[in-house]
Amino acid sequence: MIDNSELDAAIQDNLTPDQYPLESLDLQRMEPLKDGHEHGTIVLFDGIRDPIRNTVDYLRKIIALSFRLSLIDQNLAIYVNGEPIPTRNLSDLLDATEFIWFSEAYSDDFTKGMEKLKSNPAPLQFMKGVRGFVASVVKPGDLKIRGTDERATVDLFVNGRLRERSILRHIPSQRIVESYLYGQIHFDGMDREGHDPFTSSREGIVEDDPDFQRLLQYLKSEALPKIFDAWDGLRLVVRRGTTRTPARGAGTPGARRSPRPPWRSRCLGNGEPDSSQQAVLRGVLLR
Repeated sequence: MIDNSELDAAIQDNLTPDQYPLESLDLQRMEPLKDGHEHGTIVLFDGIRDPIRNTVDYLRKIIALSFRLSLIDQNLAIYVNGEPIPTRNLSDLLDATEFIWFSEAYSDDFTKGMEKLKSNPAPLQFMKGVRGFVASVVKPGDLKIRGTDERATVDLFVNGRLRERSILRHIPSQRIVESYLYGQIHFDGMDREGHDPFTSSREGIVEDDPDFQRLLQYLKSEALPKIFDAWDGLRLVVRRGTTRTPARGAGTPGARRSPRPPWRSRCLGNGEPDSSQQAVLRGVLLR
């Protein structure tokens, strides 16, 4: 059992996890929740007060955001007060996703749900040991999780655990496209024997950690400039009405895509863009 007041005190005193022993668990308090529970983890929140907005609806939306990949995993279910959190909590974000860039061979259940992309997923060379995706939405407001103060951001995961939210805030570019982006960057190599890059609260990365700085430098100098330039061109194509509806299954990283040149479009009367549109698309696709 975790007592938040004692945990806060431990964090203030810069204690390491092994210096903060967990409280003894009162099993009697869990008995009502164990009825019909065969396996899995039970989390009991007790004494939550109003300043942190403790409504069940709010909790459901926050969980949907924080565990969005898990929610689509058919082998895992998350319940709040006995009611499952359905994937429809994610539908607004999925439906508003326009473009996606992903590392080689990357695929997950969340990105497979992106069925309304306006361009085929684009591969992006990530630095060694790093994988993931970066996606953009139709408008910045689409990143806000309805009914909460939370927004989808580009987050850093280490061994499947969220370690740093909104990593782009460390490398602001002043480009408008930043406000359209969200995604997941996985860098499992940061967690290894003899190396502890995490803050004392275990909820963030020590900012001057060499691996973290190397990742930020790579994103700033290589990955993001390519995404920014491609996004500019793709948005121009969208405004001109020359986007192509992806073939069935083409909206997912790793899915089989149509062999037709990506600039061909059923949206055009003759199936071919004019010369200026071809120039824009060539610039997008060859970057």
